[in-house]
Amino acid sequence: MKNIYFTEEVSIGGSLTCPCGCGAKLSDITLSALNTLREMYGSPIYTEQGATCVEYSVKKVGRSAGSTHIDNGDGSLAIDIKKKTFKSKADYFHFLSCAYQAGFMGFGQGIGWFDIHKKDKRLHIDMRETNDIVTWVYY
Repeated sequence: MKNIYFTEEVSIGGSLTCPCGCGAKLSDITLSALNTLREMYGSPIYTEQGATCVEYSVKKVGRSAGSTHIDNGDGSLAIDIKKKTFKSKADYFHFLSCAYQAGFMGFGQGIGWFDIHKKDKRLHIDMRETNDIVTWVYY
């Protein structure tokens, strides 16, 4: 699938590429799945962080060296979605269903989804290779 929705985000330093400008980017399969997800979801998707290099991800953000955000040469498998993508709780669950149908298997939620006093309301989705959905909550 041609990238038709996320052209600004894949420019250097855009939200799908590494902020340091190193050239780390999403894998073709992840970008294709993201475009499929946008088609299925039927509304804009606001992205926060996609691909990173090891240096940026580990030293600046504090992720593990095995993060699915890291582009190890074949492109990153992960993208974080901003809360403003969702208009309601039902819309959020519709998005999750569409993401699964588009091939995303990893889902990490900021604790803010469950606690109105927390500000972290991001959603991580990724294309990990597994037969089971993997979910977790960020504290």
